Formats: sequence, C-alpha cells, structure tokens
Amino acid sequence: MKNILVLAVCLFIAASASAQDFKTLIANELKAANFDNVSSLLGFKIDPASKMGKAYSAISDKLMANTEQRFNTIKKFAENRKNITPEMANSLIKDSMKFQKERTKLMSQIPKAVGKDLSPANLLTLMQYESKKQAILDGFLARNIPFANM
Repeated sequence: MKNILVLAVCLFIAASASAQDFKTLIANELKAANFDNVSSLLGFKIDPASKMGKAYSAISDKLMANTEQRFNTIKKFAENRKNITPEMANSLIKDSMKFQKERTKLMSQIPKAVGKDLSPANLLTLMQYESKKQAILDGFLARNIPFANM
C-alpha cells in the first residue's frame, strides 16, 4: 500500500512537471512561429538575440501573459456560468477591463520598444499583425462564449 501511495505521488509530480513542460514547449513554439510570421511580413529575418529581437520578445511575452490572464477570466466565467452572482459579475467585469487596459498599454509600448529599428511602414505592419492576432482571437471567443444570462 505504501508503494502505491509513493507511486501515485510520483506520478502526480511527474504529470505536473510534464504539464508545465508541455506549456513551456507550446509557448516556445508559438514564440518561434510569431518571429517567423513577423520576419516574413517585414521582409527580413528578426534575430531573437538582436536588440530589436529582444525588445520584441519582451513585448510578445507580456502580450502572451495578458492573453493568459484573459483565458483565466474566461475560465472563471465558465466555471461559474450557471451561477453568476452580482459579486461574480462585478469581478468578471473588473478582470475583463483590467486585461483590456493592460493590452492597450502593451500595444502602445511597441513603437517605443522597436520603432527605432523599423521603418514607419514596417512598424505599422507590426502593429497591424499584433492587432489582427487579437482580432482573430476576439472573433473566436465571440462565437464560442455564451452570454452570462443564457
């Protein structure tokens, strides 16, 4: 019995570590794809180790963390959808406004962070790319998340 308990604990720890490794793997793949997409759009390879690459990487990490906060709010909504109390509704509204405000702030940092390294047209292209990624996500969420009172 003791061995089974030890095995169960070890499996739980391994599963947790594997889930974190998987999450890190996915994040790294998304980041690599993001750099490839931006490089293709701008017409030159962005080296992640370059000054601009590091600046863009830092902003991308913050935008990804912001999206994760958004998904956490959606998860909170989904877990409580059948029983939305006034307090829960206010909390969800507050959380939603917080990540939207943070996203706007992060988008406004892009020109300062990488604008010196890009032409105005390429900076605009980068801003459009980031906006379009968000619009695609927004469209998906709008189609798939029901209204709170339904």
